[in-house]
Amino acid sequence: MEADELVECLARGNSVMDVMAASRALAALGASAAPSAPRLEALLNSGDSRHASTAAFVLAELGIAALDACPSLMDSYRKHLFSPYRAVRHWVAAALARSGPRAVEALAELTQALEDPDPGVRALSAHALAEVGSPASTSLGPLLKLLHDHEVDARAAAAVALARIAPTDESALDALIAALGDEEYRVRAHAAEALGVAGSAAGRSAPSLAQCLRDDRAEVRLCSLHALALVAPEGFDVGAAVAKCLNDTDAQVRRTAVELLASSGEAAAASAPRIMAALRDADEAVRYHALDALARLSPWCGDIAPAVKLAVSNCLRDSSQRCQVRAASVLGRLGDHKDTADGRIMESLTNEDPAVRMAGIEALGRLHTASSAAKEALHTCLGDESAPVRVAAAEALINLGETPGAVLPALESTLTGENAEVQTAAMRVLARLGAHAAPLLEAIRIKLGDSDREVRRAAREAIETITHLA
Repeated sequence: MEADELVECLARGNSVMDVMAASRALAALGASAAPSAPRLEALLNSGDSRHASTAAFVLAELGIAALDACPSLMDSYRKHLFSPYRAVRHWVAAALARSGPRAVEALAELTQALEDPDPGVRALSAHALAEVGSPASTSLGPLLKLLHDHEVDARAAAAVALARIAPTDESALDALIAALGDEEYRVRAHAAEALGVAGSAAGRSAPSLAQCLRDDRAEVRLCSLHALALVAPEGFDVGAAVAKCLNDTDAQVRRTAVELLASSGEAAAASAPRIMAALRDADEAVRYHALDALARLSPWCGDIAPAVKLAVSNCLRDSSQRCQVRAASVLGRLGDHKDTADGRIMESLTNEDPAVRMAGIEALGRLHTASSAAKEALHTCLGDESAPVRVAAAEALINLGETPGAVLPALESTLTGENAEVQTAAMRVLARLGAHAAPLLEAIRIKLGDSDREVRRAAREAIETITHLA
């Protein structure tokens, strides 16, 4: 049914069910229903409470598209924000909240609506002011008052709006820091999130945010973690505060703590022992991100670097295939420590999963100090049943200085397979060999007629490189 027909159904709807069905169908059409905005505005102004509320609902769903199609609509919003009907006020406030910065045209009305008797209208008006941003700074006083509202949603919306409108205002920051102690967890979470939006300007909130890392609600701890990383005042040990969350009871909090430590660089190096302990976490994602964190922190691990590498190598036996692959990859980035870790990487070369074998091969290829035993293991992988593994082994051996002739048979065997990606990878390795790959030129030329474009491109580039250097 077309939008105009649905609007007609709204206008003549004889039952509540008919009206609800038509309004939902219109809302589902989204921006394509925007040309009907003038007719919806007429229903909004009809004086009939049912027509007005359903029209306001649909207009709210259409958002900015409705304003684009009907410029006079903003004036109607401003008027009906004070409708005697609660539902009309609610949906008009929702429509303004979805109008983005253009809601600034109703700034005065929205500020007044912060004192509406309905908590939903108060909350939605605050959200609309948040969309306006800094031009709504004149609403700061009423928003600070709303932060003490008796309704949870209104207080939470006020916290969000304060951060968007006046992130550096001292009175707003004081109010948000105080809201971290609100009795309702949603308000505490939104206050923490709002302080994070304020960023470095809210540096003095760091001690209070750190206290919230012990909140009894995971949502609050999570928002406080993110905020603390964004606030990060000079002289405050954010890393130490975040590291304590590695023992949190909530897996998502632990994951976030590991991710934040990984991105903190040298400042988080002191937390490496705790991150190593996270490699034994019950949650797979925590272990996975802990591996990444240790790889990124390794330049600053100093004397404990060998211990870090050993801890990572233990993850080659992790119950998760994803963590095994990650561990093998990370080991190749941790430096050239000649310890038992190399032996652990070699164990991965016989893993039943080809992805793990490949990760182990690539790790050995990056070490540059691999033992003769490691090279021998890589030679064995040249005969692996998996073509991608054979290509990876060939490339690793080249990285370790093996003579090109030793890997040519393995690479040639991959050129006759059906996997275009593998063939492309093999020819790129052959291009690296330059003139040494000349014995396979005929096999490569056959690939110029391959049905896959990437294979043809790789073949052309390999031939050009090989013949140019021959």
